[in-house]
Amino acid sequence: MMKSRDFERLYSLYYASVRDFIKKYAYSATLAEDLTQEVFIKVWDHRDQLEDVTYLKTYIFTMARNHTFTALKTISRSKESLNNMVCEIPVLQTFADDDLQVKEYMDFITQVLERIPSRSRTIFKLCREEGKSYAEVAEDLGISKNAIKNHMVGTMKILKNAVEDRFGIPLSVFLYILLK
Repeated sequence: MMKSRDFERLYSLYYASVRDFIKKYAYSATLAEDLTQEVFIKVWDHRDQLEDVTYLKTYIFTMARNHTFTALKTISRSKESLNNMVCEIPVLQTFADDDLQVKEYMDFITQVLERIPSRSRTIFKLCREEGKSYAEVAEDLGISKNAIKNHMVGTMKILKNAVEDRFGIPLSVFLYILLK
């Protein structure tokens, strides 16, 4: 069983790297700090199981990743938490209220959408801009609902990657700032 001084060594050895690892997913220093603390509390709570762990570093980082993803899912469902997270993204937050900046962001999205196949673009516009359901679009276009879903998943992946590459933030946060 792990003793408190062993835990202190483990904490001092891995704290900074776990925090930095979490920050890559959370995009927020404050949230990364909080989640890192929670991960180490979980490690302490499960200390009796650590004897069976072969690769402690891998165990801690896997726990950090899983805990972070769970927390981000919860945050994405909470408007107040998402507001707090967005406030820590200074570059986009500073300019999000500026009409010119919003226009540039919309132009960026339009440019990305122009690069996807026309069928996917049509399906995206029908679903997102016109608010039609997958079933309605499938009926309109004479294809299966599953085909509609596949087009939408592909389009969303392209948008997600483009936003992350250009701005370094998740698509959901980008859209939240844009539509705020």
